[in-house]
Amino acid sequence: MEQKVLTVKEVAKQLGLGINQTYAACERGQIPSIRFGRRWVISKSAFEKWLLECPAHSASPDLTGATDDTSARQEAL
Repeated sequence: MEQKVLTVKEVAKQLGLGINQTYAACERGQIPSIRFGRRWVISKSAFEKWLLECPAHSASPDLTGATDDTSARQEAL
């Protein structure tokens, strides 16, 4: 039987992010996810659709939670 949901750890690995950053993105609603008590799950189909809808100019969406000003300052460094 095919797995229909992903864990935060699996999503973090696919996106090349740390697990804490991925949890924070789930909490902010940046990654399509559902919370059951203390556990977060991500629908595999919703995650794949979300990845396809990301802008073409970016391999992955900005999940840092940084504002535009902060991002600009970090790029300048």
